Amino acid sequence: MSVNTSRIPKPIKGVCYQPAPTDYVGNQGNGQKYFDTDFFNTDFTGIWSTENGGRGDLSNMADLGINFLHLYDWDALRDHGSFLQECHTRGIFVAVPFNNSYCTNIGSWGANGVYAIMQEIYTLGGGTTPYSQVAMWTIANEFNQGGGPSAAQIAQIAQIILYAESQLGDSVVLPISSPTSFAPAANPGIAPTQELQTAFSQTTSFTATINGQQVTIPSLPDDFFDTRYVAATNPQNPGSIPPASSGVTIESWLPQYAQAFPDTPVWFSEIGIGVENSCNGYGSSCAPSQSQQAAFTKNQLQSANPSKYSYLLGSCIYEYTPDYQNPTDSNNYTFALLSDDGGTTSSVNFTIPDSAPAGGGDTYPVQCLLTSNPVYGAVKSLWNPSGTSPTQYCPSGATSDD
Repeated sequence: MSVNTSRIPKPIKGVCYQPAPTDYVGNQGNGQKYFDTDFFNTDFTGIWSTENGGRGDLSNMADLGINFLHLYDWDALRDHGSFLQECHTRGIFVAVPFNNSYCTNIGSWGANGVYAIMQEIYTLGGGTTPYSQVAMWTIANEFNQGGGPSAAQIAQIAQIILYAESQLGDSVVLPISSPTSFAPAANPGIAPTQELQTAFSQTTSFTATINGQQVTIPSLPDDFFDTRYVAATNPQNPGSIPPASSGVTIESWLPQYAQAFPDTPVWFSEIGIGVENSCNGYGSSCAPSQSQQAAFTKNQLQSANPSKYSYLLGSCIYEYTPDYQNPTDSNNYTFALLSDDGGTTSSVNFTIPDSAPAGGGDTYPVQCLLTSNPVYGAVKSLWNPSGTSPTQYCPSGATSDD
């Protein structure tokens, strides 16, 4: 039995999507309007929807041919129904993440968090199957970089996912993935996947409290890795050119992966490069620039062409919007496909609904984003060259109450 990837678009033409209001500088704590990093929900429609003059990120993604979202944070306290409905309208599929500390920390209320997230997705899907646009579950991000859950904890989250399926409905089961860092493993992308494979094979049953009831979470089945797992890794390595004097390229890595895991699909869950590092592997004569970033990313995508590799599902570009969550990390900030021109583009304030878990009645700014980044044009030339070419994506704000 192989992994069910029927809901995953073929190929994945995705983006990593972690938007935020432009005044977000970190979690403000319980009860504050920015108490989490989940901004794709009914409380922040001004970012991703065109409703009431919102910026409309999801509709704008059509210009790039985007069909898949790699998300990072998903809070069970939020309402994601309108976001997923908009994804359905735009033909965009979603990997729903179990990534926040309240999901990966079994010792607190992690099991409740996992179950609540799945319950929402099943409710939106009619009660017994996940909502149609949800194509995959992801657990954590780059565990092998440290500072997050261990491989064993990731395996425990997978156990809870399977337990929740047994309670909510298991007629449609989705693949499970845990994106890994390509570095600093001696065997990049492969060694951390092997570590996860081992952790999956060594699980034991444990007790957890879900909705006030103590339940037994069974161990993972012996064939879990073969029948449910989709590998994922985040390379910032050149695609194929120039011939680097040392190091791994995407083209040289893919056959190594297939040899290690001949029956396991893989996707590049973060691909791309920041401007500062855009000469990685290109030698001393290379000068970092926006145009070099574009050339680097285009070469990655050309080398990671799923039509050449039956086991490669596709790639997600890191990332769609500027990284307002880490504004002092200049390299991370320049990964974005869209630019805010150094924070100087115009913005519009939107109001958080009174029904929000926190911050009801407060406002949040949504900034205009520009498509002038060369990397935007490079991706568009491969994924949707015949699409429209607007110069900017800007919120307008509500014009009436009708």
